[in-house]
Amino acid sequence: MLNSEAQLRQAVDELVRRFGDRVAGDLIVDAAVEAYVDLRRASIVHSYLGVLTVRRAARELAFTAVGVTMPLQQTVGLTPAR
Repeated sequence: MLNSEAQLRQAVDELVRRFGDRVAGDLIVDAAVEAYVDLRRASIVHSYLGVLTVRRAARELAFTAVGVTMPLQQTVGLTPAR
């Protein structure tokens, strides 16, 4: 299994590829890295869970930036209901 930093890089690269035409890549990177650093500081959060959370947060940020709201994301099955 890849370490958490490599997983974060992969997640960011994927998000930039998928949403870079609609959301500035640096916004995706900044949001993902900031969320990852915050989660990593919290010792109760396992690093793998942190990466999954960062992926979801960055994905939701990208969807929101292009006008796809959370209820619509849930309706079309893009993100699980909370």
